[in-house]
Amino acid sequence: MRNFEKEWNIAVSKNDERKIGEIAEAIYNQYFLLVFKVSYTILLNKEEAEDATQDAFVAFFNSRETGTHIDNIKYYLLNSAKFISYRRKQKSESLLCFEEERASD
Repeated sequence: MRNFEKEWNIAVSKNDERKIGEIAEAIYNQYFLLVFKVSYTILLNKEEAEDATQDAFVAFFNSRETGTHIDNIKYYLLNSAKFISYRRKQKSESLLCFEEERASD
């Protein structure tokens, strides 16, 4: 099994954009479906889950700019997806309550 964490952290430390791109694509291909399933389980909406999944990967890819060392990419992506999905769900529910209150006035 491929050690994405080691490859990712080495490529980021060397600022090797070609290698970063190659590894990022492999990570995306490896974990997309799993991350999507987590988001979908929370949001119960395909489009929202796709957006949350994309946001989780963007957060991961942007983590290199902050110098964040990632020990477990799968864990990082799944936790990001959970956080993003719950935040989206909470925001959506708050908006729905607000709209219902306005409609009843």
